[in-house]
Amino acid sequence: MSRDEARYPNAEQFDPERFLTVEGVLTDDDPSVFVFGFGRRVCPGRYAADASLWTSIATMLATLEFTLDKHDKGQDVAFEPTYVNGATRHPAAFPCRISPRSHVSKESLQRVLAC
Repeated sequence: MSRDEARYPNAEQFDPERFLTVEGVLTDDDPSVFVFGFGRRVCPGRYAADASLWTSIATMLATLEFTLDKHDKGQDVAFEPTYVNGATRHPAAFPCRISPRSHVSKESLQRVLAC
């Protein structure tokens, strides 16, 4: 359903803008209605999964800075995003730089990661 070309043109491409109107407002299209199944076979852990994912992403965005990796000469490393198919579809490894944000000390970040 999430790859239906009639519903989502270029469904194989990562395109979050497909959920925005021309004015930049969210559409009423909510994929969470079908990604966890429905009816008698609906995933019983859908709310825990959704909350865990939101918490993880919010924590990473609040504490870490994500930037392009750099060459020895200081230029950004260019790469073409590719995806791996299997039980789940996910991005292949790519060069990037992840570092603590300026307001976050490395010690506090290591304490959080140790939990």
